[in-house]
Amino acid sequence: MDDTKQLKDLINFDNTIISDYLQTDIENYVLRGFELSGFTYSVFNNDLHRTIQTADSFNYSNINKIVYWILENLPAQCYGSAHKIDSWMGDSYGIRTKYIEKLKEDKVWEILHD
Repeated sequence: MDDTKQLKDLINFDNTIISDYLQTDIENYVLRGFELSGFTYSVFNNDLHRTIQTADSFNYSNINKIVYWILENLPAQCYGSAHKIDSWMGDSYGIRTKYIEKLKEDKVWEILHD
C-alpha cells in the first residue's frame, strides 16, 4: 500500500457532514503539514469572524458540526492558535510525526482485532 493511501485511511470521516474538499484540506494539514486554505485556517485558528467571512453557504450552515468534529477527532496541538498551526506544520518537537505513528499503531490494532 502506498504511503498516500495509507495516510488517507488514518483519519475517519465516516458519518460526518464535512465536505470532500474540507476533508482533503484537513488530511493534508494534519497528516502532511500542508498549509490550510482560508476557511479551514480560520476554523483551526479559532478566528470566528474570519470563519464566517470565508465560509461558503454549506460550511456556514455547518460550522458547529465542523468544529465539533475537530474537537472530537483531532489532537489539541494542531488547532486553537496560529502558533499551534505553525508548530504542527513544522512538526515542532515531532508532534505531527508522533501523532501519525500513533494513528498507524491504532489502525494495526483495529485490523488485528477485526
